[in-house]
Amino acid sequence: MLPNRFPDGNEAPEFNSVDASLWYVIAVQELLGVMKLPAHQRRRLIDSIDAIVAGYAGERGTGSAPTKTACCGRRSGLQLTWMDAKVGDHVVTPRIGKPVESRPCG
Repeated sequence: MLPNRFPDGNEAPEFNSVDASLWYVIAVQELLGVMKLPAHQRRRLIDSIDAIVAGYAGERGTGSAPTKTACCGRRSGLQLTWMDAKVGDHVVTPRIGKPVESRPCG
């Protein structure tokens, strides 16, 4: 997973977004569509995309998904997507379930 927040100071990055890596995939696709990169740079980007896809498909999932269900978020109290509004302990935009497919986790 990619972190969706880098706090100030010495705090650890936060990994609580089930879709941040998917937005990275889209950004890389758009980049490769408009820029001619050297083969080794292109290969590194494609390898990172392959690793992301494998992560979503594997046992580990997104860290918020203890099952093999891709892009599933079951952790209450966390903002789980790019719509990550949270005020104190209140999650303004809860996305528990499958936020990308808009169905409950199975």
